[in-house]
Amino acid sequence: MKSKTDKIWIAIRSQRGFITDAAVFETKHAAQVRERRWRAGANRAYDESVVLQRSVRLRLNQQA
Repeated sequence: MKSKTDKIWIAIRSQRGFITDAAVFETKHAAQVRERRWRAGANRAYDESVVLQRSVRLRLNQQA
């Protein structure tokens, strides 16, 4: 079984200190669009959103 490392982007939203939403994207742009949408309706005093990049190892199943 072979593996490959790939990058994913995660958008996370917290409201009043609790994580309420998380979404995974293939591109940074898509994650930033979601984060901007969340931030537009957020209460600046209590709510936060962030975009994170992570590397993941994908296992490639090769069948003969």
